[in-house]
Amino acid sequence: MLKKIVYKILSLKNKCIYLIKKNSFILFSNKQYKRELKVKLNYDWSQYPNRTDLIQSLIQKHNYRSYLEIGCDHNQNFSKIKINKKIGVDPIRGGTFRGTSDEFFKQTKQMFDIIFIDGLHTEEQVLIDIENSLKHLNENGILILHDCIPTSFLEQHVPRIQESWTGSVWRAIVKVRQMEHIDTATIIADHGISIILKRDNINQLPKINSNDLTFSNFSKHHKKWLNCIEYKNINEWISVSN
Repeated sequence: MLKKIVYKILSLKNKCIYLIKKNSFILFSNKQYKRELKVKLNYDWSQYPNRTDLIQSLIQKHNYRSYLEIGCDHNQNFSKIKINKKIGVDPIRGGTFRGTSDEFFKQTKQMFDIIFIDGLHTEEQVLIDIENSLKHLNENGILILHDCIPTSFLEQHVPRIQESWTGSVWRAIVKVRQMEHIDTATIIADHGISIILKRDNINQLPKINSNDLTFSNFSKHHKKWLNCIEYKNINEWISVSN
């Protein structure tokens, strides 16, 4: 009996995967999408440090005492962070606050030393989360975002159409890179980890037309657009003064 149930579940899963692939093929059958689908970024993220190690190293180096995580899922990262005070926000599971990030920020006056954004991966929501987080970030604090470097067109497509998904976080980072009074760099590690500091933009990105924010253009210019740095150079970048 159990075997039959497992077989039916797997069969249903395979059918769902087939339908997603079929619909994706139909959706992206025009010439523009065909070109985008061919573009790939060759990053093997298993060879790079992960977000948990980065966050914990920054906590220890700067002697941080308070941590906020937006988007905890199954607490894959949240449960591993060691710090005096930590709050996790998720509308479905994980963390310590059950609700959306918008709901959390509406009801809190708390300030944090380090904030990690890994919530809804759409450009619009990420920009809202960045704006709200900066209001609750201590003066010498650090804001961190996950999934900033997609490696394929489908991985960054909104709405989500496959399991591996970074969404359009990268578009939000490109926009904040053009802002004058916050500084942003992206570490080449763990699907792209962006860091935002509350200081004047050291290397402000010139204005980019929204029509030019295609994945194929991103693949060519992502290191400049995101101000990419190596993991080993994080502390050097953070310590730069205006």
